[in-house]
This record gives sequence, structure tokens and C-alpha cells, in this order.
Amino acid sequence: MFAKAAILWLDRCLLRLDYLLAGAAAASVAIMMLLTSLDVGLRYALNSPLSWVYDVTMLYLLPAAFIFGFSFTLRSNNHINVDFFARWLPKPIRGYSSLITSLAAGAIFLYITIITAAVAWDAWVANEVMFGTLNWPIWPSKLIIPLGMALLSLRCFHSVLCSLIPSVELDPVHEHLTEEL
Repeated sequence: MFAKAAILWLDRCLLRLDYLLAGAAAASVAIMMLLTSLDVGLRYALNSPLSWVYDVTMLYLLPAAFIFGFSFTLRSNNHINVDFFARWLPKPIRGYSSLITSLAAGAIFLYITIITAAVAWDAWVANEVMFGTLNWPIWPSKLIIPLGMALLSLRCFHSVLCSLIPSVELDPVHEHLTEEL
């Protein structure tokens, strides 16, 4: 009983982080659209483009829009799932298969988290910048990957715990972030 309650509590904590990062991903997409529209409008209407828009989009917004949604997508079961063979397997084998693949994926994403966090730290310490019209710090861009991968690895390990205790039924995920707010 304690294990089930702990798993549900952990899911609620992870889900709050999922919503936070998914919201940041959505905001990144909205900001990219606004900045690109503004840049195009200024380029063609006033012949005065914003030289920094491409750098901001490619360094910060695009990676955040892509990576910050991974864990929420996994939790809401909207990820690409090749289950052609899995649905033909007996239920116990399917459960073991899910446990093993979630454990392997969690370990791989944890490894990616550790490696990319070290790279982000090195960029911070070295004060790396991308030279251009403005000098953009590189470390925030490099920090996006370990943040997204850390939450994804925790979500995978949480999935392992859910596989070990099959009586756990997770709360449904609200597909629209405004439903939760």
C-alpha cells in the first residue's frame, strides 16, 4: 500500500514538472512564431531585419520547443509506439518487455543527462559565447538538453516502478495545459 501511494505521489510531482516544461516548450514555439513574423515583417516592410532572431531561435527556442516536451509526451502516451509485435505477446511477457525497455531507456537518458550536464557546466565555466552581432552565451542552450533528459529519465524509471506494481492506476493527463491551471 505504501509503495502504491509513493508511486502516485511521485507521478504527481513528475507531472507538475512535465506541465512546467511542456508549457516552456509551447511558449518557445509561440515566441519563435512571433519573432520570425516580426523579423519577416520588418525585413520586407522597412528593409530592417532583426539580425539576432535567427541566433535566439536556433540556440535557445528551437531546442527548448523540441526537448522540453519529451517527458510529457511519454506520460500522456502520445509518443511513437511500435506495438505490432507487443500486442501478440501474452500479457505477462508484455509487462516484462515494458519493464526492461523502460529500464534501458531510463539508463540511456540518464547517461545523456550526465554527459550533457558536464558539457553545459564546462560552457558555463569557460564562459563560452557564440560570436555574431551579439555575443550569445552558450551554456543556457547546452543546459536545455540535460534538463529535458533528466525529467525523461525519471519518467522512464517511474514507468519501471509502475510495471512492478500493476495495480497502480495513474491519474489521467490533461491534454491541454489550461485544463490543469
